[in-house]
Amino acid sequence: MQSPSETLRIRAQQLAERVGLDNAFGWLAYSVFWSGTGSIVAPELPVVLPPENMVGHAINAAILLSMIDQ
Repeated sequence: MQSPSETLRIRAQQLAERVGLDNAFGWLAYSVFWSGTGSIVAPELPVVLPPENMVGHAINAAILLSMIDQ
């Protein structure tokens, strides 16, 4: 198991922005970004951690969208 990495978390956000939220992959990438290990706002702003339920909502959206795509 790998330890959390801020670089990988930011890359997950970039991937989510690139693929969009109309598919499960974007939501799964955002769930990684919102995992609670770092701030969810631009680096020059004060740290803002995501609400605890954001990861669950993102995973739920990914599951629902994957069901629609079948």
